Amino acid sequence: MIARNNGAFDAVPRMGQPGVTAKGGAVKKMFEREVISSLGEADIDLLLVEELHVSSEFASWFVDRITDHELAFGALVGAWRSVSTHRGETDVLLIFQNTTAASVVALLIENKIRAEFQDRQPERYYERGEDGLREGLWDEYRTVLIAPQGYLDGAKLAKFDHRLSYELIRSWFDERSSDPRHAFKAKILGRALDARVHVWQRHPDEETTEFFQGYEEVCNREFP
Repeated sequence: MIARNNGAFDAVPRMGQPGVTAKGGAVKKMFEREVISSLGEADIDLLLVEELHVSSEFASWFVDRITDHELAFGALVGAWRSVSTHRGETDVLLIFQNTTAASVVALLIENKIRAEFQDRQPERYYERGEDGLREGLWDEYRTVLIAPQGYLDGAKLAKFDHRLSYELIRSWFDERSSDPRHAFKAKILGRALDARVHVWQRHPDEETTEFFQGYEEVCNREFP
């Protein structure tokens, strides 16, 4: 495929094929870079939400490993990324039918790569879980922390019902790496575990957070 842009390109190679490069080797460098050069927790959130939607095998394994077979995945009700209320944000919210008790269960999942906990962040997960009970959104809930194993080891006092490491999640994809999609996701999780990879981190501002939480409380109270 030939393309010209003020003489900058003589030809653009197709993905994975050698070709004439741009002046200064810009195209060659593009093909040499990682598909995702920097990672954020939102990238991992989206990876999980997609897999929960498209693979009942993964969803069943995910619930089994998190709850140590206490709960059994029957059917997906829904999985969402970044669900916010006036009590804060749930990184991943998974709701499913639990076959062991014929109940609807919510897993409220906090995802960490390296960032520190915000003020009362673990406690607010329980508060959102209780809100869902009162509103009839689910019959029971669990709070979950997923992170690299090193992070989990250093967060032993954080109040979550269950924990699951990136390493275990990556192993599930690794075991199915003959499929290109699973191999790709294993690679992304591997990069998240690499301390050399730049990880985008949120830096919360308490005054701004307090303002928007108060704003939402007024909206919910005065204009439900």
